[in-house]
Amino acid sequence: MRVIFIRKSYILFSFVCMFLACSIHSIAQEGLQLHLSSSLGLSYMAPQNHYDNDHYHLSYKNKLSYNIETEVGYGFNKTGALLVGIGYQKFNNSYQGEFNPGLGVLTQYHKKNISLDYLSLNLVARFANSFSDAYVYDNKVQFFVATGFAANFLLNAATTYYSNDEEVSYPDKLIPYTDTNYLYQPVSDAKQLYTNFNLMFLLEAGIDVFISDKFAFRTSISGRASVLDVNQKDYRKHDKYKASRVYFGGLKLGLSYYISR
Repeated sequence: MRVIFIRKSYILFSFVCMFLACSIHSIAQEGLQLHLSSSLGLSYMAPQNHYDNDHYHLSYKNKLSYNIETEVGYGFNKTGALLVGIGYQKFNNSYQGEFNPGLGVLTQYHKKNISLDYLSLNLVARFANSFSDAYVYDNKVQFFVATGFAANFLLNAATTYYSNDEEVSYPDKLIPYTDTNYLYQPVSDAKQLYTNFNLMFLLEAGIDVFISDKFAFRTSISGRASVLDVNQKDYRKHDKYKASRVYFGGLKLGLSYYISR
């Protein structure tokens, strides 16, 4: 009887431990979360707005862009969480082209640079899975995907245009191709060319590697795409105009802190 009692006690104890383990796992991702991260990658604005200089359609030359952001969120269960965040976005783009206007005119080399700075407010849904079970309930790695939207507010803009390495006023007609009835005047502040607000779609996929009970190192692939046209309405008046959007893709690194883990 003693052996049977010990055996039953052991089974009961094991069951309780397993239940607690499963319970701990089930709340591992619940509660408050804090995230700090930065992305480095390539961005481009496409299609480029030629401001009625469509004969001078330049080739895309991608440049490095980056962002840094912090997020706070709440996990409703071990899988799903909702995050809000604030960040700084830097998008750079360059275009280049070589043209032969005609007989007796020297070859022209053109280059355009664009830089856009945004304050970003994010709303993101995050889904995580550690693929743990009742036997391995404290997995050090979890996979996640996140998607949502960022409301971007333009902080600063810079646009420069070079012809044969000399900066020229922009936007302006580029002789000899442009119609004499040119619609636009050069601007002194490039912010006049772009909308003050833009909405972006966000998508991210990666892993959290836990370096302690609550801290995790975060690495992922991150992408963004404008939902709205980034050009001001006053600069969409010419023929053959097509809406321009900003796209970004890159590697994202950061730290996460799961307060309730």
